[in-house]
Amino acid sequence: MTVVLDERFFPLIFDAIPVGIFTIDSNQTITSFNRMASELTGFSCGEAVGKPCSSIFRTDLCQTNCPLKSSINTGRRIEDQEVRITAKDGNVIPIAMSTAALINEDDKIIGGVEMFRDLRQVTELRKKLNNSYVFEDIVSKNHRMRQIFDLLPLVANSRSTVLIEGGSGTGKELIARAIHNLGPWKDKPFVALNCGAVPDNLIES
Repeated sequence: MTVVLDERFFPLIFDAIPVGIFTIDSNQTITSFNRMASELTGFSCGEAVGKPCSSIFRTDLCQTNCPLKSSINTGRRIEDQEVRITAKDGNVIPIAMSTAALINEDDKIIGGVEMFRDLRQVTELRKKLNNSYVFEDIVSKNHRMRQIFDLLPLVANSRSTVLIEGGSGTGKELIARAIHNLGPWKDKPFVALNCGAVPDNLIES
């Protein structure tokens, strides 16, 4: 089934897309600027349209290796390149940008389009993870956990019975699963049993 959209809805759709989008002409002048682009850069559509791209969308690549200019010159797409922009208020925002050339009906390049998304939350998570110890699905900031992580492969390859102690919610089952996955029985089922849910007389028997 083919759906034909009324052109009157294009501006609404353009502003509803949850990523920043703007277009430029062959002179690198901004010709359109959506709502999310305004929110991320701090410049309104009225302030941006008609201005040189580099004066509004200020990245650390503008003067050296502009991805949008590269797409216009080569006709090639650039996807998810991580850069930083300086917003109107001076804040530096990490983003992932994708660029492409705009081509008319005669296959002539008439400008370019750029889409970009905010990476501030991703950057913050990366910083937190870089200060953490990660093993299997276990994440910890405690240096003593790093010692346990180093010990797990040795334990996993032994035939000894392992007792894991710790308070409720400290990740005992995750440690047990990690030992299972590292050991010679990793291809066999891992069965977790909650002893607290088993009656005392049944455990006793």
